[in-house]
Amino acid sequence: MGLTWAPYGMQLLSLQVTASAAGGEFDRALRQARAVGPQAPPQVATAVGVVAARVLAARGAFEEALAALDPAWLDDPDEGLSAALARAEVLRWRGEPAAAAEVLVAALSSFRGVEHPSHLLGLRLGALAVAALADAGRGDDPLVERVRARVLDLVAVGQPRAGVLGPEGRAWVAVLHAEVARARGVPAPEQVTAWRAAVEGFTGGDVLELARCRWRLAEACAAAGLREEGLLALDEARRAASRLRAVPLSAVLEDLARRVRASASPGRGPLTARELQVLDLLAAGRTNRQVGEQLFMAEKTASVHVSRIFAKLGASSRAEAVSIGLRSGLLHSSPTDQDRQDT
Repeated sequence: MGLTWAPYGMQLLSLQVTASAAGGEFDRALRQARAVGPQAPPQVATAVGVVAARVLAARGAFEEALAALDPAWLDDPDEGLSAALARAEVLRWRGEPAAAAEVLVAALSSFRGVEHPSHLLGLRLGALAVAALADAGRGDDPLVERVRARVLDLVAVGQPRAGVLGPEGRAWVAVLHAEVARARGVPAPEQVTAWRAAVEGFTGGDVLELARCRWRLAEACAAAGLREEGLLALDEARRAASRLRAVPLSAVLEDLARRVRASASPGRGPLTARELQVLDLLAAGRTNRQVGEQLFMAEKTASVHVSRIFAKLGASSRAEAVSIGLRSGLLHSSPTDQDRQDT
């Protein structure tokens, strides 16, 4: 009946792809985007293509992402700003933060909308522009303050659909404040506070953005000496990046994990020294009874230690606890290595 390309049908198609991407269902989002086909009206092709490009960029498929972006979209009055976001995503992950900042600042400068949904897009543009400036080492650039002021002006005069700023808008404002703190190099404890707010804002929201906020929180915690909180944030981010197959994000998280391990002191982190001993034995495949025998404690006491390890690491099984321990640097050898050492 042709209803697919009716206004509501077109909007639903683009929202479907956007929701899949935000929910971390990257494969599904790409399948939905590719199923739209060449017969789609330009409005749908642009909206869906921009989301697909952002997913591809997050996965490190930079050339494919750029190929998915029609240069003409940057001049589109409706989708040009989203296209700029996608292009900047490619540039940032490709190691060109200054170029990404230029794209984002230009898009924000041309932005005039104060009504839903453009209002929300302006907040995102500004937060990511400051992030790119921070990545480029331009924290003292007057642009940082100008972008911050522009976003806060949008918050003050914007007209979101509900009349008040919603959860996603508040999350992007929290990211803005955290990125400004990072760009300016404020004391690490202050950055931790800012990134905690950003993580809270995206909890239950965009999966990739939540992982990126946890990455920055883990960095700030490491600088502030909050090793336990940092390790847990880092592990959550690493699991999300692995699930999304977000290769560039996984790479920076692995680099951070190596740096955290290099600065680690024995017996520190989310686990006590005794819990680390128990975790070592779990990695070797020991039962609670065997753990108790080896560490000269009752089997029930060993069971309590195991339960505490699960709770602290957010694990639901021995295998998951060992996996988290290996990824976060709490364990320095594989179960196979440990078995060989014990035999």
